[in-house]
Amino acid sequence: MYAGNSPIGENAGERTHSNVWRDTSEEEMYGSYLGPGANDAGSDVPMMRPTMNARPSTAIHQEIAVGQLDLDESAAGAGARKSYSGRKVVWPGALFLLVVSAAALALIAYFGVEQYNSAQSQQALTESATEVDSARKSTSVKSCLLPDYVTSNGKIYATDSRTGDKEQLVFTGINWSGMENAEGVPHGLATKQSYLDDIAANLSDNGFNAVRLPLNAQMVIDNSAPNTKLFVNSLDTDLNVDTYIDMIKKVVQGLGKQQIGVLLDIHKIDPNFTDDTSEHLWYTDDYPIATIYKMYETLATELCSDLEYNIIGIDLKNEPVGGCWPEDDTDDYCDADVNWPRAVETIGNKILAICPNWLIVAEGNYMTSSTTEINGVNVTYNDWYGASLQNASINPIKLDTTGKLVFAPHFYSPSVYPSSYFFKKQSSSGDTVSVTEYPNTTAGNELLKAALTAVLDNAFGNAVTEAGVPTFYGEFGGIYGSAELLEGLTSTRVIEMLIEYANDMNMTGGFAWAINPDGSYDFNDEYKPDDPWQYGLYTSSSWDAYHTDFATGLQNLKGSGSFPCFSKVTTVTSSTSGSGSATITVDSTTSSGSSATATTTTTSTAGSTTSSGSSAAATTAATTTTTSTASSSATATAV
Repeated sequence: MYAGNSPIGENAGERTHSNVWRDTSEEEMYGSYLGPGANDAGSDVPMMRPTMNARPSTAIHQEIAVGQLDLDESAAGAGARKSYSGRKVVWPGALFLLVVSAAALALIAYFGVEQYNSAQSQQALTESATEVDSARKSTSVKSCLLPDYVTSNGKIYATDSRTGDKEQLVFTGINWSGMENAEGVPHGLATKQSYLDDIAANLSDNGFNAVRLPLNAQMVIDNSAPNTKLFVNSLDTDLNVDTYIDMIKKVVQGLGKQQIGVLLDIHKIDPNFTDDTSEHLWYTDDYPIATIYKMYETLATELCSDLEYNIIGIDLKNEPVGGCWPEDDTDDYCDADVNWPRAVETIGNKILAICPNWLIVAEGNYMTSSTTEINGVNVTYNDWYGASLQNASINPIKLDTTGKLVFAPHFYSPSVYPSSYFFKKQSSSGDTVSVTEYPNTTAGNELLKAALTAVLDNAFGNAVTEAGVPTFYGEFGGIYGSAELLEGLTSTRVIEMLIEYANDMNMTGGFAWAINPDGSYDFNDEYKPDDPWQYGLYTSSSWDAYHTDFATGLQNLKGSGSFPCFSKVTTVTSSTSGSGSATITVDSTTSSGSSATATTTTTSTAGSTTSSGSSAAATTAATTTTTSTASSSATATAV
């Protein structure tokens, strides 16, 4: 998502408003609950909306909380005398002594057991209170060959460059925010939250096969240290790294253990996002284009390897709304330095020169005052940031390497802003937006779907059907299911229709926003940009449970399952010049100049004559070592 001012005025009376797009972590709300004193009144970090457990509690009725003592005797009157009645009994001395002794022994045994049980309970309580968890053991990364990710006829494939085997990829994906901010760490990994391996396993278990990982350019350029002290559990020793690049590697490798794909996303240039740094483009005054080129080249150099086999490519810039995409490059309104399709070509070619395995992912721009006929009425509106691909087939992007381009438009439900086309009626006055929903009936859903389809077709339908370029949602979403307050569940219905549109149009899936629990949404049953709702796949800052209805609903975006792990070991059986055979097992890598080790087992059969004249099979073994003369070496051992 995008933080900044976005005037979206429509003919239905929508007002010009600010802060429509808000990064889920724009205000670093994740960090507010991570350390002692972080939520003190004097803290500059905004506090998350506290859970019930985090709110102070006091005993309103003290007599219930503490209890009342029984009245003592003096309260009954000092002069009162106790009276007794009955017959006195005289016990024989020996019998009396026996009874007293037995009672004493019984009491000693009883209170001894009670004392022991009490001591055991106290010890268990003390141990539980002082227990120190041990550091988590690092698990091994997945050993897979880096595929060649390619496109063909509107589809994406992971290809084994040695065998030619390929698997089609469709993404049931999710965004994971955090690394685009100054802390440089995906959120959810702090003390009393979760662990990378657990988050990855939960994603896989719930059918997600890909993650879009927002980054910032500044920390790539400087390779600065992420804030692991506040944002990483000290017991997760594998993530206590010193550089931003190493943090990216660890996160990618952690997701790769579950065969989850990763799309790198240059979400911000400056992690401390401000409008005056010209974040609407892919470069800024502080980070000119030459510096940005080096940033992309650094990513390609550092991350294009078998260890990060699951990186499919780079989303070059999140919502480049300051750029333009003209019908023709001679159009006066689009200067060369803000021409987005030409920038994609230049940047993409530089990346592919270093890492030819990756895909180049381009978002759309931002069209204003677009007019579309919706249910018989011409409606004027503005597109979502990153959605506009109207000229993609008219003025196409042409990379030096074919089969490497993918489109990733963005689209949201009315949770971000209640645009007029989502509703039967919509009006605004001051800070108030009033809506009348399409009924949640068969007829009402047909009208809502027709409106939504018209807007989607206008924004990027031609990119899907005419440009021949694979297209997926780089971001989509909103408040879903039981968390929605609109009576007709318009946001939920829109999300479901976006998924249906992707399936019907043979798009290659999409990435919902977001796994993080505190995504900011300005509209639910009312418009509250100053006090937005928080929503995400995880339900709370403890990162221990999903919104199950949201997780289930997103599975209707039919993905292709786990990413392929092409084996780095190849076994070939061939005949020898004699009567035997050789089995060659090769463990290879894709890095330039790296070595490949081959083990060859050769079995030969020679005829020999025994003393009785019969022949017997004799097996011989030899060991041979060879080195190839190519840029990479190979060692073969025959046994």
